Amino acid sequence: MLAGVASSALILTSCTAPTSTDNTADSSNSDSAAITTPVPIATAPGAPETTLSSTANAELNTESASLNDARVFYRWFSMAGHAELSEAQLRVIEEWISGYQEARGEGDDSGVATPELNVQPVLTASTEEAIGIRLEAFEFLGASGAASYHTLWYLPQEHQALETKDLFTDDATWAKLLELAKTALSKHPDVFPDAPADVDETYLDSLNFDSAGNGLLEFDEYTVAAGAVGAPVITIAAADLEPLLNKAGKKVRTAGMSAETSTQAASSSSVVSSEAPGTVTAPPDAAAPPSQSNVDCAVTKCIALTFDDGPGPYTQQLLDTLGEYNAKATFFVVGSNVDRYTETLMREAAEGHEIGNHTWSHRSLPTLSEDGVSDELESTSDAISNVLGYAPQLVRPPYGATSPTVNQLTHSPVVLWDVDTLDWKSRNAAAVVDEAVTGAHAGAIVLMHDIHSSTVNAVPEILKQLSGQGYEFVTVSQLLASKNPAAGVVYSTGPAPK
Repeated sequence: MLAGVASSALILTSCTAPTSTDNTADSSNSDSAAITTPVPIATAPGAPETTLSSTANAELNTESASLNDARVFYRWFSMAGHAELSEAQLRVIEEWISGYQEARGEGDDSGVATPELNVQPVLTASTEEAIGIRLEAFEFLGASGAASYHTLWYLPQEHQALETKDLFTDDATWAKLLELAKTALSKHPDVFPDAPADVDETYLDSLNFDSAGNGLLEFDEYTVAAGAVGAPVITIAAADLEPLLNKAGKKVRTAGMSAETSTQAASSSSVVSSEAPGTVTAPPDAAAPPSQSNVDCAVTKCIALTFDDGPGPYTQQLLDTLGEYNAKATFFVVGSNVDRYTETLMREAAEGHEIGNHTWSHRSLPTLSEDGVSDELESTSDAISNVLGYAPQLVRPPYGATSPTVNQLTHSPVVLWDVDTLDWKSRNAAAVVDEAVTGAHAGAIVLMHDIHSSTVNAVPEILKQLSGQGYEFVTVSQLLASKNPAAGVVYSTGPAPK
């Protein structure tokens, strides 16, 4: 359990400028409750692409925040008019942050392996009556790391957030669940022999459901089994579970049964696809990215617009705008978003945009082992390749954080930027336009995030003004072509015409 906290926890993050290291409270409008730790707040990736059809008729969005000095990065879901949804998640997150900071204060930050707490929410069910949110966290204190999980259930019509215990009729039925969990654990081949006897109700905070109505109880890494086992998941048979649930619990179970994806091991992020089922076509047979137009940026006034952390709920709108101006861009994709936005990714590639690797879970790569870095990159590359038929050729490390070792492990050119629009911070379209246009120059690589509606709303004016100044909008590979970019080399700008 994270930093000795009884509650289990959560994984990952938003993308910020690598030079940002202060803890200044720099917030913008949000329905979420304020927590005691001051943080900058910005909309982040991962929100479903469809609108919930609940009585609130509100869209589920994702918020993000960070404490850069402490290397804490976290996200949570929000919904307009439903502050209770954010409040419940933030209460849990605040506990994790406190536990992490307490444990981190005892560690040594002087080495290369910097402590980090990385948090993200995953949607496990979404119906008119119930929303399932599985908070995932990875805590690294400089020697080893562990993943933890905590599932909350939200009833939109009642404006009620529920913990696992709230799904059961009374103390007796809650105690019965604990007995069932201990029995199942005792039969698990990888669980420590004495673990079932040590388990108490604090271990039962991540309950989801499969399509048959069975309960899936997930345990944090290192709590009941060796770290190599990952996060054990046990099944509570539907026939045993259903009689224990109260009215809210049965409503939640029904919602969980309708989800396409159930809780998986901590090594992979489980998501519920929000794009129409059955619409994904077979990946193209291409073994390499499609060829792009020949633009010599050593002669032409080029600029590369790049978008991180997607695909997201606003990316389709962005693609419409780019198409109107025949502008090409580069999308640095987070691997855990690929299954959720498969159609969007396919459209990006089909319309001639470049797809780059932005890791699986947006971890700060220098804090990971070499195997950890490789896993983050390779899993994303595989996910993209499975959809498009080819792997991304460029890597952008989250937060711009890299090292000689990380650069070598990418096996690709490493792309940073030299124009930061600070869109994650301002969440203001006019401010984003000003930063992009003011900073623009021939050969510039511009950093933006297609997970922010304010950024997507700023792009039409950016394209209008910069096209009026004679810029050609190209992909990063087009921009860098005359430099013959090499694997393991960092690039933050391109050539300017003589």
